[in-house]
Amino acid sequence: MSEVLPHGCGKDAGSNGNATYFLEIHRLTGIFMTMTASSPVRKIFVVGCPRSGTTVIQALLAERPDVLSFGETNYMLRLLGHFDRWLQDDRSAAKKWRRRLRLARGKTHGDMRRCLDNAFKAYDDVPGLRRKLSGRGYIREFCRILDAMALERGCSCWVEKTPDHLAYLDVLEKEVPEAHFLHVLRKGEDVMASVLDGQLRYSRHNVFAGSLPYWVRRWRSMSGSPAGRDTPFCPMNACSRRRSACVSFCRPCPDLPSRSPLIREQG
Repeated sequence: MSEVLPHGCGKDAGSNGNATYFLEIHRLTGIFMTMTASSPVRKIFVVGCPRSGTTVIQALLAERPDVLSFGETNYMLRLLGHFDRWLQDDRSAAKKWRRRLRLARGKTHGDMRRCLDNAFKAYDDVPGLRRKLSGRGYIREFCRILDAMALERGCSCWVEKTPDHLAYLDVLEKEVPEAHFLHVLRKGEDVMASVLDGQLRYSRHNVFAGSLPYWVRRWRSMSGSPAGRDTPFCPMNACSRRRSACVSFCRPCPDLPSRSPLIREQG
């Protein structure tokens, strides 16, 4: 069962629309937490075009004390690769993914270990990654480790936020059938403005490299509604990332905490 947020939620509605949006996210979080789970720990993947607001959504979900949240893992990107082929709608990408799902590459284990190390820099008790022969085995191992970390901390859910994992939804839905997915949407012009801002702010790290036409193509590829999928869509629109604004939007929910380590003031 998936809860689908209305596509018009918050659209061109100013602060009232954004308030409604955050209330919907809070409601959706509660639905996820009360769903009957087929495994001891609920699994939520937050995906979407970079600079669409996925970090804010992750932060709002992580407000709950029973949710484990962590940095971006890029796990599927390193495991299956060929993201640019997917962006170009190259059908050979799926064929290459199936090959890596059947047989992992020689360097896969080291790549997966580094993904987990980068995502869990603040933790010193990450379970060891067991060596697997197939890509499918490494996906199961990924979920096993996150489940173990959640249970160790008394959490009933974990939230993984890597925007580009949107490309691998079909694989994740098949290999992790009990997982839930949140696809964050935002207006194209707002994404482009945020990308340009990111290029200026983080030019030394080269994290938002690429021309404007490249990012337009990327946004178009990552903002459509996949046919036949009932993945909840979260319309971000022009929502402010400022902490004060988030607190203001969330104020109508008295049971929603107003603090989050992932929402920081941006001057």
